[in-house]
Amino acid sequence: MRHRRVMLLALCAASCGSAGADHTPGRLCTPAAWVYCLCPGKDYGTKQCKDDGAAFGPCLPCESTDAAGSGGVLAPAQGCGAKPNAIAAEQTLHFEGDLGLATAIFQGSAACATGVHDPDLDHVVEAGVDGTIAVELDVQEGLDAVLYVRKATCEKGAQVACDAGVIAGSRHAFVPVQAGVTYHIVVDGRDGSVGSYALAVTLYEQAICGDATIEVDEMCDDGNTQAADGCSPLCAIEAGAQSALACPGAPLHVWSLPVELTMSTSPPGAYESSCGGAGAETVLRVEPHRSGVLRASVTATTFDAVLHARVDGCADGQSAGCTNGTVGPGVEQVSFAVLTGRPLWLFVDALQGDGGAFSLRLEWQ
Repeated sequence: MRHRRVMLLALCAASCGSAGADHTPGRLCTPAAWVYCLCPGKDYGTKQCKDDGAAFGPCLPCESTDAAGSGGVLAPAQGCGAKPNAIAAEQTLHFEGDLGLATAIFQGSAACATGVHDPDLDHVVEAGVDGTIAVELDVQEGLDAVLYVRKATCEKGAQVACDAGVIAGSRHAFVPVQAGVTYHIVVDGRDGSVGSYALAVTLYEQAICGDATIEVDEMCDDGNTQAADGCSPLCAIEAGAQSALACPGAPLHVWSLPVELTMSTSPPGAYESSCGGAGAETVLRVEPHRSGVLRASVTATTFDAVLHARVDGCADGQSAGCTNGTVGPGVEQVSFAVLTGRPLWLFVDALQGDGGAFSLRLEWQ
């Protein structure tokens, strides 16, 4: 991710810079007006005139927005009406909360549906640039939390992300955002579950495919926007990726959304597992950008597929699991525990022979 200097234009009116002046006796500035300010690193920020017109608030985002001054840690909101916390590209906002002190205000939908008596807290952010926010929720042992994100308004805004998980533990979300739009990140206690937690929100500027830098939601980035070279002009893995023919494999970055690929096995078959797989294969170096359980599903209609994985090396790594449960063509599925930054080498193998075309889906459980 490239680091860029950002002026938070979304926080300033078109007349920002002159609107702050106020010639009323006893006033330094016009209440609620936004003006530019300079951060210590010489980047621009914005600050807002306080209600009494006698002083400005902090220069955002370079100064903490936490009025309590607790080392930059922000407090969540109970219910609607909270002012959004401005967030700039490459910035991380840190929140800490306790659902034991919360009441039931919101209800998630779909997989994140919660009850009318489940406690919840809101974390309001406003992006300074178009991009993606990465939300990481770490919970106290025993807290079973549901994480969801609403766009624009807290009560009736569209739910744009959800991580309900299957067991108590951490939650994650990657959410495309627009500059100047408010997003409500809600932590909800499932079935009345309570406890403390820490929430980190990081804003990444919109990815630029072809800059040789892996950015949020890119599967690959080979430094160009040419087709038929293994990494597409949209930074997705292509069916004919030459690096997938053998170790170390084609790099495949997995973020929050499911990954779906259509590829073909290629001889020779050099990497077998305890479940078999002496035939042709495809090798992918999976780079997970979160920790958890990743489920892989392969559908092969013309050959008997073997699905297996290794860690700590491609050709000589340790087995992370395998499956060949379906006799003949069909679907093979297996789940792997993965860690952020620790590659998983995934092999789609033919039990015997040259194999053929297959579809692969990777998704978080």
